Amino acid sequence: MEKDHQKLFAILQLTDSAFPIGGFSHSLGLEAYTQHYGVGRKQMDPQVLLHALICIIENSGSLSLPFVRSAHDSVNQCIRAQCDQLEAVSSISIETNVRHQPSGQDIGESGHEADTESLRENLAAVTHSLVQLDRMYEACSANHIARRASTRQGKSLMEASLYTFPILQRQGLGSVAVELPHHHHAVVHGAIMASLGLGLDDTITSYMFGVVRTLVTTAVRLDMIGAMEGQRLQWKLQEVSADVIQRNKERPVERASIKFPVLDILQNTQDTLFAKLFYS
Repeated sequence: MEKDHQKLFAILQLTDSAFPIGGFSHSLGLEAYTQHYGVGRKQMDPQVLLHALICIIENSGSLSLPFVRSAHDSVNQCIRAQCDQLEAVSSISIETNVRHQPSGQDIGESGHEADTESLRENLAAVTHSLVQLDRMYEACSANHIARRASTRQGKSLMEASLYTFPILQRQGLGSVAVELPHHHHAVVHGAIMASLGLGLDDTITSYMFGVVRTLVTTAVRLDMIGAMEGQRLQWKLQEVSADVIQRNKERPVERASIKFPVLDILQNTQDTLFAKLFYS
């Protein structure tokens, strides 16, 4: 029960808008879309807004979820291997209480050295896997605005998580973070959630919740909808999010793609907007 409480608390804390990863600085392309749509129009049609939000959610699911899942799987496999090795070390330590080698060297000592080396190998393997995923995400993201936002949020998420959760340092995630070339948000999110012992479903759902929350918050701050309407819209979008997750959670990283390129192209114009509230 205590572990379940800790996991739930970890999810709530990581998905809290107060967790300092800079989410309020990004609109996922919604601001650029609304400014281009608003040329010659007085206000946004609610159905047009809903369609834009769904398109952005679809893009996030088809491009990012494969990397979230792969990063989670890589770290999860490493953690399982570490647990197996720790059990082996414990069994050896018990034996040393009643038996020693002829040379006087503790059996547990030699076994511990071997398992320590094995733990290093596992950490090196997961580091290599995450580095490859990080580089692949960089190559898959042709949108320089989205790419920049992803790396900024990923770096902030890694830094805040390492500071908040001491267990991540003990598991070696700090050394992994040093090796990551870009720190893309999807890769970092999957790795951190797995390191905290959270399941794949919780990891993917929490990532998509962050996408939906960011979009709704953006719409409210741009004065497109009110705060109450925003909460109602967010609840409505959870059904869309669940469908996106179902269709993309098994998608391999080799098939990661953008389904609605128009939104992606418009986001590329973020830096050219005359007046803007958001960084991306």
